[in-house]
Amino acid sequence: MCMTPHGPDVPTYTAATREDSQQPMRLDPCTLAFMFEVSLTPRVTPAALGSPCIDQDYYKCWWGLKSHFDRDWYLKKQQRQQEQQREKEQMQNGKQAAADGGMAPIGLVDSLKSVVVSGTGR
Repeated sequence: MCMTPHGPDVPTYTAATREDSQQPMRLDPCTLAFMFEVSLTPRVTPAALGSPCIDQDYYKCWWGLKSHFDRDWYLKKQQRQQEQQREKEQMQNGKQAAADGGMAPIGLVDSLKSVVVSGTGR
């Protein structure tokens, strides 16, 4: 298997993600940047691998690049969705109680009972 490096180097990534980097800027006229997508794995040819022009230290341009991937992103997303669902159900229960004759939601009734039972509700 052959891995082909891709993506910006550390200085480019750092400059592009700064707060003040949101303003348009002109690139140097000698800059050539392009991207293409393929469905197959690109491989370096034997002729290219044998070339004396290979930059042997090219891989070092990514040293220092930190991962910004949150391994728990999906779990956090699910937790947020569950919280939103609970809030939605509580709102619906409150609306239903009001429609049924103005009774307070069950959670509120339980809270009031505990205050009265504990003797602090006199």
